[in-house]
Amino acid sequence: ALAVFVATLVASPQAPDAAEPCRSTIGAPEVTLKSVRGELAYDGSHSQNDLRRLFLKSGGSGRWHGWNPVGLTLADLELDFRIEVRARPLSKARFCTELARVDATLGYRSLDVYVARRYRRGTCEYEQVLDHENHHVAIFRDALTQYGPRVREALERTSRAQSPLVASAPGT
Repeated sequence: ALAVFVATLVASPQAPDAAEPCRSTIGAPEVTLKSVRGELAYDGSHSQNDLRRLFLKSGGSGRWHGWNPVGLTLADLELDFRIEVRARPLSKARFCTELARVDATLGYRSLDVYVARRYRRGTCEYEQVLDHENHHVAIFRDALTQYGPRVREALERTSRAQSPLVASAPGT
């Protein structure tokens, strides 16, 4: 979303006839990144066929033909942006605009852990499958921890590279 917004801003260069130059008055935009580890939900009500369908529905590869899952962990990853743009008048109908702030959220809405219903809670088999699926939860959360700083650095670098732009009021 930010890349699309940034591309739109870059595509609108300062007009050469602007009376006052459009220069930054606020410096580098402030960037925040919030990491969301996701709420865990456990479900033991689905059959192995149900788990296979959930896997495929979530974008999993169909090349695992014949795979009979006993457990499944699905993560709902989201990257959300909120941006603040400040504008100051250059004339009655022209404004100097610049990116002031980017607040981003990266993480999981939810982490859904499934254990096939053929394994009853409290059994050794159930605990083994659950332990395996909890390893997947740890991997998802570790990836968030590892990649979060890289995402923040990329947001900061991209935000700092944006020059102020001249915008016209609608209908002018």
